[in-house]
Amino acid sequence: MNVNENRKRGKKGKNQKMGRREGKKERLFLSAVVFATLGLVTVVGCASASGATPPAEEWRETFGGAGIDWAYSVQQTTDGGFIVAGFTDSYGAGDSDFWLVKTDANGTADWDKTFGGTSREVANSVQQTTDGGYILAGLTTSYGAGDSDFWLVKTDANGTADWDKTFGGARSDWAESVQQTADGGYILAGLTTSYGAGDSDFWLVKTDANGTAEWDKTFGGAKSDGATSVQQTADGGYILAGYTYSYSSGVGDKDFWLVKTDADGNKEWDRNFGGSYDDWVSSVQQTTDGGFILAGYTRSYGAGSYDFWLVKTDFEGNLQWDKTFGGVGWDGAYSVQQTADGGFILAGRTYSYGAGSYDAWLVKTDFEGNLQWDKTFGGTSKDEAHSVQQTADGGYILAGYTISYGAGSYDFWLMKLEREELTEPIITIYTDKYEYSPGDTLNTTIVFKNPTASSVDTYFVWYLDWMQISVTPLTLPPNFDQAYEVSIPVGDWVPFEFDAVWYVALLEPTAPYATICEDTADWKFVPTRTTASTQEQAQEQAQEQELTKTERKREGEREKKEGIPKEVAEEIAKKVGGVEFAT
Repeated sequence: MNVNENRKRGKKGKNQKMGRREGKKERLFLSAVVFATLGLVTVVGCASASGATPPAEEWRETFGGAGIDWAYSVQQTTDGGFIVAGFTDSYGAGDSDFWLVKTDANGTADWDKTFGGTSREVANSVQQTTDGGYILAGLTTSYGAGDSDFWLVKTDANGTADWDKTFGGARSDWAESVQQTADGGYILAGLTTSYGAGDSDFWLVKTDANGTAEWDKTFGGAKSDGATSVQQTADGGYILAGYTYSYSSGVGDKDFWLVKTDADGNKEWDRNFGGSYDDWVSSVQQTTDGGFILAGYTRSYGAGSYDFWLVKTDFEGNLQWDKTFGGVGWDGAYSVQQTADGGFILAGRTYSYGAGSYDAWLVKTDFEGNLQWDKTFGGTSKDEAHSVQQTADGGYILAGYTISYGAGSYDFWLMKLEREELTEPIITIYTDKYEYSPGDTLNTTIVFKNPTASSVDTYFVWYLDWMQISVTPLTLPPNFDQAYEVSIPVGDWVPFEFDAVWYVALLEPTAPYATICEDTADWKFVPTRTTASTQEQAQEQAQEQELTKTERKREGEREKKEGIPKEVAEEIAKKVGGVEFAT
């Protein structure tokens, strides 16, 4: 496959080696590990220890009749099963109806429901609500005021309708995305031709818990603009993504358009991304560092007619990096989610790869958008993934449609992948220049050069190979060049002289593997030693400790150490909350 980078990749470190100086005295090795939870931040300069092998398929299911049935949205439910929404013309009352399918954890249908009138309805988005029910959004031509309207349907846990609401004017309006908000209400985003300034505009509608409109806003220029995705942000506002012709950088073609609002829907800023041709955004999510990830497809960049396009911004919408993925054919991403390891999973379709006319395509990247693995799914005909989510077990659930399999011309297609294979992390070992004696203190200064989140929760973990592990929680505030020093006293009761050995790893508490961090421009680790009367600092300057470029040496003898001893890893897991750590 072809991976085209429109921005320079971040540096990737090389495994470092450590050497041990032999002496007359028996020595113990003091090891220090820094574990940072990625729930708040993805740390630049670290490479995932997950393998490059795509996860295996666990199961697949199709749902449908003799007609056309497409799934657009999937979510794992609190009981471990899945809720899938889209449209069906095999069942229901009209040309097509909302179709809601609930399955168990193995993909077996628990129940299904259709909603609609005598004309056409399409559900584009579904979410489980806090009461255990479901909220669906899409379009209706059977109900409402215009050619088509936003349609919001709320159900109970068994799929029975609680209420439904339409929003729209005399022309065409449809909802693409819905989310329950922190106040129990709902936020909807889509496109309107009934209101606004141009041919079509972004339309943002906020409702209360009963679906009654509280406010609505339009965003756009004189041409066609449409929102495809919305999410409530950590500050209580909203992030919208879609396409714009009004503010396109090209001539007559559309761009990615990102709009940020406050809690009342007032625009705070907007950004567009694109080239001289057609660029379409399908999905947006706020990332753990406070920024945003966008996915869609581009004709302006990449290798083929269209390629997957992944765009990462900071919290103000400024571009940090972008990546394209694809071959010579038409490849488009429809869904993106940040994964537990800080990376990203994308789903869509590909004409460039696979077995059929076009296939579902799943692409996994690290936190910098670098490809880790990709996989196609499909038969000899047309198959597409329209929605992806990482599941509680670390695997993935995909929903879309298939012609290759199933009963009809198109069927709902639901696929579950296992979690990625556990791999043994290769831990980078660092040594300092000192020999430690009873009564000394090892001090490690941790410098975070380029923080991007509100804080970084960190564990500093150390052990002697004959002692229990000690864990010290730290907090590194988001100040540039923020330094935090950890002191490890060497008790007078320690019977041996020893050398200091320390290494660094990032551990995501819900991930099945570690993420390894190497000393880079973003992290610095500077050892010092305190003796009974003086404090000695390692002579190496920070710029000389860029261990991604230079291996530390100790009197000519070097040794590579891989992994963490199993008993140590198990003890670390207990200390930091029962985390599974691959060894």
